[in-house]
Amino acid sequence: MKYKVGDVLKIKEDSLEVCALARSSKATHIQITEVDDENYGYDVLKDGEKVGVCWNCFKDEHLAQVEKRLEYGYCDIGDIVIDAGGQEIIILDTRKLLFDYSSLDNADTHVGTFTYKEAIANDWKIKQEQEEMIEMTLEEVAKLRGVDVSKLRIKE
Repeated sequence: MKYKVGDVLKIKEDSLEVCALARSSKATHIQITEVDDENYGYDVLKDGEKVGVCWNCFKDEHLAQVEKRLEYGYCDIGDIVIDAGGQEIIILDTRKLLFDYSSLDNADTHVGTFTYKEAIANDWKIKQEQEEMIEMTLEEVAKLRGVDVSKLRIKE
């Protein structure tokens, strides 16, 4: 299995029909809650809110990784968050709807607790450490380059 417990994943557009709960609730994301050798257990999310739970519908090919975003209720211990004033804080602990934080100057001292909704309302953002990955098929690359896909060779 490609993903782990805690991952928030986007449901690919053509895969919504795979899960009746996701389809009926018009969900956009899931959060993995359990993993075994062949199946995922997950919370079904719409607009960052949990609308239900399901097991075994979605497989790796139905899902796509998303960047960490507070509006999905998704951050990890150690993530750096930037508040609306540009101040950087560090995440000390996360719970289902809350996170605890401290200042970067004194990372061992608890400063406060926010809900994800409060952080979003205050325009807080997770500082991204890595550039966003772009996934493309060979057909898409060939189309962009204006060449036949059979003439395309990818090298590292």
